Amino acid sequence: MYSIETHNLCKNFPQLKSYSDIVLHPFTKLENVALRNINLKVKQGELFGLLGTNGAGKTTLLKILCTLVLPSSGCALVQGLNVKKQEKKIS
Repeated sequence: MYSIETHNLCKNFPQLKSYSDIVLHPFTKLENVALRNINLKVKQGELFGLLGTNGAGKTTLLKILCTLVLPSSGCALVQGLNVKKQEKKIS
């Protein structure tokens, strides 16, 4: 069993539009991609670290695993519990 497991985990945040974008392209949806197709498996008792540059998505991944932020798509499991469906059981 894995302590942490993710399958094609993605997170997109909406981007604020400028006034000219609202007038010229009112129906265009702008998004910032924080995570794209993250696949991760961490065994129970295993030590791991997250490394990356600023803006790479390290904090976003941790917030999803702590159920503070919901993923846009994909699946994240903590101790076999789904972060979307069983967030109250994850402590």
